[in-house]
This record gives sequence, C-alpha cells and structure tokens, in this order.
Amino acid sequence: MPSETYVLAEQAATYITYLLPETLPRPQIGIICGSGLSGLVSTFHSDRQISISYADIPNFPLSTVSGHQGRLVFGTLGEKKVGIAAMVGRFHFYEGYDTTHLTLPIRVFHLLGIKTLIGLSRLAVNIDFQLQMLQEV
Repeated sequence: MPSETYVLAEQAATYITYLLPETLPRPQIGIICGSGLSGLVSTFHSDRQISISYADIPNFPLSTVSGHQGRLVFGTLGEKKVGIAAMVGRFHFYEGYDTTHLTLPIRVFHLLGIKTLIGLSRLAVNIDFQLQMLQEV
C-alpha cells in the first residue's frame, strides 16, 4: 500500500500531466526560483509554455509570502529545447506547512520524470557576485 505522501504527490503529478500538451517536451530539469528570480521563466521559449497555478494543483501548498506568484511554469530552454519545469514562488515552514507538504513539489517533479533539480536563491547569486569581486582584487 503506497504511503499518504506518495498518494498526494501522485494525484498532483497526474493532474499536471493531464494539462501538459503532448507537443511540449516532458521536463527533464526542475528549477525552484527563489525570491526575485521569477524572471527566469521569461527565458523559456514562448511558443511552448504553460503556467499552472498552485491553487489548481491537487494537494499543492499555496505561497502566502507577498511577491511569490505561486505557479508552475513548463516550457523549453536552449537550442535543444530541453523540457523545463519551474516553481515560481515557494512556501516555507514558517507559513505553517509540514515537511510532507514542503517536499511535495520535489516528489511531484520526480514523478514527472525530472532528474535534475536546480534551486536558485538571490542570496546565492549575491554570494557568487561577491566572490567574483574578491577574485578581481
């Protein structure tokens, strides 16, 4: 008998799969966009893009933080048009979610066939920028 966590993720993945057009390549890479990094999805090829609100996905937590859009964006990126899925808006433990719900999107990504996960944070970008500046000194 599957665990409750698996059942929740499977229901969400099944719904998402139903919405994705057959012409859109299945995502191979999942991206979690941190605060201020939602503009990344503008680099996806616009002819093959679909956006799904977290509110429409069964069992998906909703982001309550101002500025977190709360949507999954699917599209393609690069010359090879690799399938990409991006979380635009996150949710946090301090918003009252338990670990089952906090980890649900990652489980859903796995069920969708995603093998590579990238987490982007403004903090990480800032640290990288500062390290580059230090190397120049």
